[in-house]
Amino acid sequence: MSSNGFIKLTNFINQLERYKIHYTLAHHREEAIMVMAAIPGQRWEIEFFNDGSVEVERFISK
Repeated sequence: MSSNGFIKLTNFINQLERYKIHYTLAHHREEAIMVMAAIPGQRWEIEFFNDGSVEVERFISK
């Protein structure tokens, strides 16, 4: 993972911890680390890639 991607990942994890949001880390793609976070009524899947790009999916319950 490039230093830019790693910095984005660690900054995001620090924000989650600051706001006491539960999260887990996963590794489903060779070139990415996924952060799965849960807040009431929502689940987020955020993937941080080697090249510094980020993909976000939000699932909202109704």
